[in-house]
Amino acid sequence: MDRFSAWLRAHGWTLLILLFLPLAGMALFPFAHSLLSSGKTPPVAMSDEDQLVLFVTGGCGLLLMGFLLLAYSRNRNARLRQESMERSLEYQKLITEATKGLYESIYEVDVTRDRADSEETRHYFERLGISGDTPFGEALRHIAATQLREEDRRGYLATFSPDRVLRAYREGVRSLRYEFMISEDGKNYYWLRIIARIFVLPFDQSVRMIVYRQNIDEEKHHWKAYQYQEILMEAAKGLYENIYEMDMTHNCAANEETRAYFESLGLPGDAAYDRFLHHVAEKQIKAEHRQRYLDAFLSDNVLAAHASGTDRRVCEVMLSTDGGEAYYWLRITARIFFWDEDKSVRIFSFRQNIDEEKKRECRLSAQARLDPLTGLCNKAATEQHISETLAACKAEDRRFAFFILDIDDFKRVNDDFGHAVGDMVIREFALELKRQFRDTDIAGRIGGDEFAAFLPVPGRAWVERKASKLGAALRKSFMSETYAFGITASIGIALAPRDGKDFATLYRNADAALYQAKKRGKDGFSVHAGA
Repeated sequence: MDRFSAWLRAHGWTLLILLFLPLAGMALFPFAHSLLSSGKTPPVAMSDEDQLVLFVTGGCGLLLMGFLLLAYSRNRNARLRQESMERSLEYQKLITEATKGLYESIYEVDVTRDRADSEETRHYFERLGISGDTPFGEALRHIAATQLREEDRRGYLATFSPDRVLRAYREGVRSLRYEFMISEDGKNYYWLRIIARIFVLPFDQSVRMIVYRQNIDEEKHHWKAYQYQEILMEAAKGLYENIYEMDMTHNCAANEETRAYFESLGLPGDAAYDRFLHHVAEKQIKAEHRQRYLDAFLSDNVLAAHASGTDRRVCEVMLSTDGGEAYYWLRITARIFFWDEDKSVRIFSFRQNIDEEKKRECRLSAQARLDPLTGLCNKAATEQHISETLAACKAEDRRFAFFILDIDDFKRVNDDFGHAVGDMVIREFALELKRQFRDTDIAGRIGGDEFAAFLPVPGRAWVERKASKLGAALRKSFMSETYAFGITASIGIALAPRDGKDFATLYRNADAALYQAKKRGKDGFSVHAGA
């Protein structure tokens, strides 16, 4: 019978149509026959027996069709009643589940009409300081702005906004869930899990949502206790050179190893944690890093971080254990957790030597600032070094020279002998340029065949002698079995502060002087004429 009902639901209308057409034709055939034969001579007659057969057959067919239509209608109504009953049972199940004490509160929302849908929910809105008939979406935004941490607000609104809930229901989602930290006084936060069950109310076909609020603070704290063991395991793997446990709530060392460490520094084992921190900052931390170290790990700052939901503090400093003779880079990571036994906030402090890591970073940074072909500073690094030097000497009465050097007719070298030879010429030119300047001077490659140099100078006469010597040194000859050619350089010079007090102005004026040197026949220099 169930199979027949399922088949009838799927094919009922098709069967009715297939039965209706032939049976209706049979029932109407006598009338059509009489009408069509009335004008013929002689008229075609139909026997009484044939008419009786057609009437009886047609009548039975119509009765059968009516029976099937009635059966289909009854089956459909029964199915709708069953679905309505199932939804009602689901609704009651939701309510029953909420009354088992699993959740601290339950609220009902009419998502379709964007409003609270129970007295409890309206009273909750009023406790928040808003009207009980406030639209649900507006109430969500109010809760997010006044009770949630900033980092949780976006996810909270994206999960439970009316548009999101309606879209989720259309996509077949029947449950939404989000965990976050909430505070009712703006100071003390606790973990909350919200589970929203979505359903359609049978009576008005509106999308509704039952919202459960569950305090999971203890669950999170138990998880942190589990992490306590995980942290110890992590430290045991040799990732850190040592590990210490501190009690922030009681401002003291939290185990024997940490008290022994205090004593090794010349402090009592029961010294206040903040006193220990200031002692380390003064005796071991490099001066320019001390404040950042204290800001990261003073007990009040750690407690504030924990209250806002942060479980980790990291600080990188330079530290010395030999009275300041030699410093090395140290990364200090503090893992913050709540210790349930005495209700204290504690940290594990990991100390990790990252000196090699920092040196590697410096090497990579230096490589990123160097021209790969010549080893000179690239354009960005050259501009930065010159700008920093100008800024540092702004208040001093010092003079500098900005040189731009360009290889004459370098394009011909590439065109006649190929780019490999051209690269070789660039490298040789850069090597000679290095030899002509001191390590404290700034030299860089700022274009394909264009170079720059920047250095302090005593006066214009010295600059002109330097430029003349430089031009002579950069006249080079290159010879092999397949080529023989020579190169020269043109030089443009701007003087600071006369011709400019910043990189852009000095570059522009030195470039103008270079143009004049090129115009006079190349293989020479020109000093900018000044204002």
